[in-house]
Amino acid sequence: KLPFPFFILSLFFLLFSIFLTPVFSQTPKQWNKLGEDAIKEGDFTGASIYFNKALSADSTDLDITFKYAESLRKANDYRQAEFFYNKITTSESSSEIGEGLALFLLATMQKFNGDYENAKENFRIFGKSNRDKSSYYSKKAKQEVKSCEFAKKLILDTVPVEITNSGDLLNSFNSELSAFLFDDSSLYFSSLRPQAQLKNNEPGGKDYRMKIYSAPKKEGRWNAGTPLDTV
Repeated sequence: KLPFPFFILSLFFLLFSIFLTPVFSQTPKQWNKLGEDAIKEGDFTGASIYFNKALSADSTDLDITFKYAESLRKANDYRQAEFFYNKITTSESSSEIGEGLALFLLATMQKFNGDYENAKENFRIFGKSNRDKSSYYSKKAKQEVKSCEFAKKLILDTVPVEITNSGDLLNSFNSELSAFLFDDSSLYFSSLRPQAQLKNNEPGGKDYRMKIYSAPKKEGRWNAGTPLDTV
C-alpha cells in the first residue's frame, strides 16, 4: 500500500501528463498550416517536414499528400516526390487533386530521375486525357514525349563512365554549381545557401546568399566546403 503523500503526488503527475499532452501535440490541420506558411516563405524543406508530420497523422489525405509531394519537388528531392505523386495517381480521385496535375508532375519527376520510358508514357496519357488541348500543360506534355524519345536515343550514344557522389559533407540540400578543381585536393564551387542552418545540415529561413566555397580533399574524401571572404 502506497503512503498517502506518495499516492497524491503520483496522481498529480498522472493528471498533469494527461492534460499536458494536447497542449504540446499538433493536429494535422496545424501541421498543414505550418507547412503552408513555410511555402509562402520559400522554405520548401521546412514545409516538407511539416506536411510529412501532417501526413503521418492521416496518410489517406490526398490533398496533404499533394502538398507534401510539391514541397519535395521544390526542395529538389525528386525521388521522394515521384513516390508521392505516384501514390496520388493510383487513387480513384487523382483527377480532383492539385488541379489534375499529379500525373504530369509524376512524369516530370520520372524524367528528372532518368526513367524516360515511364515518363514518356505518362506524358502521353496526360496529354490524351486532358480535355483542354490548347492549355500549356497539354502542349508541354506533347513536347515532353519527344524530349523523352530524344533522351533515350542519346543514352545509346554515351561514353561508359562511372560517376560517384562526392559525399554529404560537400553536397548540401541546396544548389552547388560551377565547380573548379584547382588541383587533386582543392575544389572551389559556388552555392546558394541559407544563412541559418538547422540540424543535419538542413536549411532554415529564407535569407539565401550565393557564395564561393573551398573544400579540401583528405584521405580520399572531400571535406565540407567553407565560404571564402568577399571577392
